[in-house]
Amino acid sequence: TTISLIVVASHCVMCGFGVVMVILSVNQERLVSNLRYAFSDQTVVIAELMQNARRAGASNVNIEFDAKSKTLTVTDNGSGISNFSSLFALAESGWEDDIQASEHPFGMGFFSTLFSAEEVEVYSFDQFIRFKTKDALAFSSIAINTIESYEPSLKGAKIRLIGLNLPLYEVERAVKKYAKGFPIDVSLNGLLIDRPHATDKMNFSQSAIGLVNIESSLSSSVVLYLQGIPVKSLCASTMENPIVTHLNSDFRGRMPDRSTLLEEQKSLALINETLKELCEQQLNNLKATLDKKEFAEKYWDEANRWGLLDVFNDVPYLPSHLLYVYSGTPILTEYTFDVFMQKRNIGVSKEQVESGEVVLFTNVPEFFGNPYWAAATLAKRLNWVFVQKYALLSNHWATKHIVDLSKIEVELDCKPLVNTAFSGFYQHTYVTLCDSYTLRYNQHSVTIDDEAVFYNSTTLLIPKFSSGGEALEQVSDYFNDGVFDQTAFDYDTRLLSILVRSELTKINGGSQEDIFNDVLVSGHVKAFPVLTNTQFLVRLNANLEHETIQIAPEHLERLNQFISSLTTDS
Repeated sequence: TTISLIVVASHCVMCGFGVVMVILSVNQERLVSNLRYAFSDQTVVIAELMQNARRAGASNVNIEFDAKSKTLTVTDNGSGISNFSSLFALAESGWEDDIQASEHPFGMGFFSTLFSAEEVEVYSFDQFIRFKTKDALAFSSIAINTIESYEPSLKGAKIRLIGLNLPLYEVERAVKKYAKGFPIDVSLNGLLIDRPHATDKMNFSQSAIGLVNIESSLSSSVVLYLQGIPVKSLCASTMENPIVTHLNSDFRGRMPDRSTLLEEQKSLALINETLKELCEQQLNNLKATLDKKEFAEKYWDEANRWGLLDVFNDVPYLPSHLLYVYSGTPILTEYTFDVFMQKRNIGVSKEQVESGEVVLFTNVPEFFGNPYWAAATLAKRLNWVFVQKYALLSNHWATKHIVDLSKIEVELDCKPLVNTAFSGFYQHTYVTLCDSYTLRYNQHSVTIDDEAVFYNSTTLLIPKFSSGGEALEQVSDYFNDGVFDQTAFDYDTRLLSILVRSELTKINGGSQEDIFNDVLVSGHVKAFPVLTNTQFLVRLNANLEHETIQIAPEHLERLNQFISSLTTDS
């Protein structure tokens, strides 16, 4: 261990008894050596040197990196280094009192260089030092040299790290990351780096936690900076146009490199509470000035992510991205209803809803046994507008107008032509054929002749211009082990179509020959009760192609006599 307690024996004069005491002891060499594991990553040395330049009052910091020689040089135009020994004083900061009070420097930043490179050079004014990092870590003495008189002295500071084992792309990525919110200019290999989040590049407002840019964004994505260096990114879904916050001196970074906040959970809770209050203020300001449609369309999602949807409770408009309409027959699906619904391209006003021009609904059938496919079909055919039940707060104006499909009673008017049954790959259900059927709920009604529906989870109702296949997925979702069974679905669709055709043929007095031919191909004779008590002659040609002739009942006796004569012994 680097820190231990030394036991000291002493004698108490007052009581005459021996007293055992302990004092703190530090293994300096091991403490310094183990600091290499404290810094978050190797690129943090770049941030530490940038911070030192800023604290020294520099207006710019220039970084050069030669990947071939693995040499990083950081030069600034700050106040320079007057006392080189302060660089090597662990946990002692040589900064002025005002910086000590506002930024709480740890006196450890320069030590990151000792764990990043093989050799270090430091130049300032007319002096310089050059040393191998392994010697410094071994507590060897380091000579302070004087720059030759023919070389210009340096007013600021230049620090060169030789043997920095980093690829160019990592250095570039690190410099861009640390420069993004940095308060002074930063250049890398002669190119000025963008600082889009710097305090001189955006409009900021003062708050209890520091400077916050919230005018241009109500995003729930937040980037936090402490002393110009990023310490936390809170990303909801995308970091595009985040809320940028430069924290004040009430917040502390964790030793040694401030890569995270001290007491992070407590700090983040305070930050989130403050930003939420600021977002609410901004939302109310926008609500008072913007058109209600524009306000709802643009800021609903941001308000939702901040838990501020109550701001919209009295806004008389629902944005389009909350709303869906049916694009196909309602069906069961294991994943998403996007397969039969699409987003509505325009929103809905309170006036449209209250007048009945637009009917809002929720709760589409999703599971086996849901009995309200008729309600879903009614909603589809009347172009009702779907809204997610969790998208609105309970006291939003629209909630009292939303029709819950699972709770309404839809009446059916239908004159059956045929009642039969269907046995498919995954299911067995009753089937009713009709010319059309009518669905009614209160003042709403629709008559349908081209779309089937699974009524009351018992009967597949098929009107005259439908073969019924579109509603098979109301009976079964055809998923097997998470995969849609296309073969089974295609088989059932064809089988149901044949069944419907055979029943209609019987009603119309037509021949069942084509149906019987389909039976020969499918081998599923029990699926066609319409063929009960029918007779056929089948002839196979040289190519095993069959020809079918249905025999009328009045000719059956003569046919039987003929067949009998063929089998009678001569």
